[in-house]
Parts: sequence; structure tokens; C-alpha cells
Amino acid sequence: MYTRHAAILRRLIAPGLFIVAVILLGANQIPSSTVAAPSGIIIQATSTPGSVLSPSIPGTESRTFPETGKTVRGLFLSYWEKNGGLAQQGFPISELMSEVSDLDGKTYTVQYFERAVFEYHPENKAPYDVLLSQLGTFQYRKKYPNGAPNQQPNAAAGSILFPETGKRLGGRFLQYWQQNGALPQQGFPISEEFIERSDLNGKEYRVQYFERAVFEVHPENKPPYDVLLSQLGTFQYRAKYGNQPTPSPVPVPSEGLVDVGGYKLYYSCSGQGSPTVIMDAGLGETSSTWSRVQPEVAKFTRVCIYDRAGLARSERGPAPRTAMQIARELHALLMNAKIGGPYVVVGHSQGGLNMLMFAELYKNDVAGIVSVDGAPPDIGARYQSVLTPEQFEQYKALIAQNREGLTYDDVRVSGEQVQATAPLPNVPLVILRHGIDSQFPQGWPVAALEQAWREAQEALARSIPQGKVVVAQDSGHFIQADQPQLVIDSISEVVEKARGRR
Repeated sequence: MYTRHAAILRRLIAPGLFIVAVILLGANQIPSSTVAAPSGIIIQATSTPGSVLSPSIPGTESRTFPETGKTVRGLFLSYWEKNGGLAQQGFPISELMSEVSDLDGKTYTVQYFERAVFEYHPENKAPYDVLLSQLGTFQYRKKYPNGAPNQQPNAAAGSILFPETGKRLGGRFLQYWQQNGALPQQGFPISEEFIERSDLNGKEYRVQYFERAVFEVHPENKPPYDVLLSQLGTFQYRAKYGNQPTPSPVPVPSEGLVDVGGYKLYYSCSGQGSPTVIMDAGLGETSSTWSRVQPEVAKFTRVCIYDRAGLARSERGPAPRTAMQIARELHALLMNAKIGGPYVVVGHSQGGLNMLMFAELYKNDVAGIVSVDGAPPDIGARYQSVLTPEQFEQYKALIAQNREGLTYDDVRVSGEQVQATAPLPNVPLVILRHGIDSQFPQGWPVAALEQAWREAQEALARSIPQGKVVVAQDSGHFIQADQPQLVIDSISEVVEKARGRR
């Protein structure tokens, strides 16, 4: 049995991952309920939720999802986080509950998610103490007892025939299968590709059924969101427990692409709690600039990052690319993704200017501001006063060298917009300023430029009663990289003040 699975994995998983896969599989065969053939028995509930025993699983950590009001704990939370999270498992749609298995007559602790059902198997050693029900098999047999009509095997170059089920897997579905857990997570394919009408929205999609999932092609989305999973957990839960409380059919995602007016922006949220922290990167920088900050902020509140138009996964937006345009796009993203306030806005460099604009436009929604060496609105004029005309022309040319297509005039107008829209809301404001001089071209008056930056940030801090400047002594302009803990602590301070705890 192990030899067969190892051979499959060696063909289907990238070579660099094969050793990891073998370690995960172990020297013995995978437990039968992890990789069962399609003829295996499906576990079904014969009791009402929670009526047989008091459900419990190992582990003390927990996370409550405001989108559905359900809590995931201990071992199940660890499994959810390590195995695709929202994209693979979906939101929890039940609490821990008890189900009696028709497979062996035993009672197991389970939890339903939109796309899966987790089962706790204390008789198995980790990582097989959490197994997934074969919801794909169950759904396929229910809908197509005689097999789905008009199936088309994917015979594209590189496609694979699975002798275990006689089905082929190729193209984008094969790529997704390989990149998202493969055999242990998705199971074997149990159908070929075919067109199916969705039970959620009535639209038709090209799909393929697997033991534990249904893959859907969404050509309207950019990769990796062009392949999505059907909500098999939702279907199964409703079939078993009828009118018991469930979330809305299409819960709010915490990652994805959102239309903001004819083009889409990418965002990603993690953590829970209020206020929600929204983070904007510097000029030409993507949301990855927050990689050392976002995970830690997520430990004490909800935090969202996003890519501005024209960067990374986000589509290009209309010109001119001014702070007002960018702030309105961000507001549209938050509204359309249903990411409610209040917000603590965090911006680095030019992103700091964007967030000042956002705070001025949407005063009632902003509970705090953290500027990570943010660009002051009048910094261009201050620099012009200390540079020669030739140096200032060079400065403007340097500004225009960015990946999102902003010109110097966009930056200048952005500052003017912020000044014209002022004042800022009277909320906690922390301005982090670099302590190591910035790098300028040879011959430029570095001391005068640093003084201009310092004075502009101090003037901004004085503009509202709760403003202050904190110097990051060991940092250059990218404080989030040089001293990430200082950024985290500053955000925590503003969040706690917004909550009224200090």
C-alpha cells in the first residue's frame, strides 16, 4: 500500500516536496479513512449535534470567527491553519459536536466547515488523529447515482490516469491538486470533468469531483482564484441538520480579489477583534512589506493588508493615481468585502500619506493612525526649499521610478489634497520616524533634508491632540523591516487606546 502511494506521489508532487511527502506518509500505509477507495463507506450522523457526548479535543488555543460566530479549538484549529485555512476548509459552520459513525458504530467528535468535516480519531497517531470525511464521494453519489452526464477526460499533456478510480486529472485541476494537499487533502478523482450548475448561485461551472472536494473553474478570477472548492461541508450540514442555524450561503472571505469599480484589488485579512487594522505599503511596494508585522498584529486584533491598483495581484486602476483616488479605492474594497470598521490605519512612506487621506475622508470610521515613516503632505515643498533646481529635478525623476505608475505630480497633488481636506480626526496618532539617515545622491544636503523630514513629521504630530513622534533609532526608512517589534507595539498601543483600555 505504501509503495503504491509513494509511486503516485513521486509522479505528481514536485521533486523537492517528495521527501516531505514521504515523511508525512510514514513507513506504513496511510490509515484507510484517510485515503479510502471510492467504494469506502461514508460516515453519516445518526444523532443530533452534541447529543451523545460532551465533545472535546486536545489543545487550548481557540479562534472565534465573526463571519459565522463559530469557534475552532485546539487540534482542529492547528489542522485548519496547517492545511489551507480558509481557501481549503472554509469558515466553521458548527461548533464541536458528536456523530456516530456507520463505519464502526463509534462516536467521534467532529466539526463542520464550509468545505470539509473534521473528525477527531484519538486511536491514530498524529498527523492522522484528524481525518476528513469523504464529502465529495457522498455528494457525487447523491447527485449522480448513475454517474454524471457528459464527462470529458482531460487528456492534456502531462495529465495523469489514476488506476484506482479510472479517472484522469490534468491541466489547471492537476496543478491545483498538487499545490493544495494532493492525495491526503483532496483524495482521488472520482469523476472526469463536466459542466455542473452550482447549488449555491445557480451558475454553471466546469467541475471535477474528488473523494473530499469538488474543484470549480472560475475563469472570471485571476490565478490562484480561478479554481475554487464547492462548499461540500455546507451542503452536508444542511442535509443532515435541516433548519438549524447556519451562516449565509456566501460568507465574507478573508482573502481574495474585490471589484472596486471595474477593476479588482487583492486583500488578505487575519486575526479577530476590533478595531480592524488596515495596512498600506510605500510607493511601489506590495503588501508583502508587512510580512513581519501582520502575523503578530493578528494575535491581538483583526488585520488586513492589500495591494494597491497595479501592484502584485491587483489590477490597474485609472489615472491620476493620487491619494484621494487611492483612499476611495480602499474604502470601496472595505465596503464590498464587508470589512467593517472602526479602523486603525497604518501606512508606510507614501502609504502613510494615503492613510492620512483616508482618515480625513472617512473620519467616523477611523479610530487610530500609525504612520511608519510616512511621507508628510508638504515634504515636496520642504525638499524644494533646500535643494538646487538641478537636484530637485533629479528628485522628481527618482519619485517617478516606481512600479505602480505614479508621477511626481501625483505625489505633489496627493499632498495638496491631504492639506485641503484636513483636519484629521482627533484619534490616537503615532508617527514612527527613522533614526538612521536616509541615502541621498552624492552632493545633496543630507542634514538639511533630514531636518526637513523631521520638522514636517513633528508638525503633523502637533496637528491633533493625541499625536506623537517616536524615533526608531536603529532603523532606516523601512522600519517594519529593521525594527518590526516597534511597529507592532505602536499598533498595539493605538488599538488599545481605541478600545478605551488606556
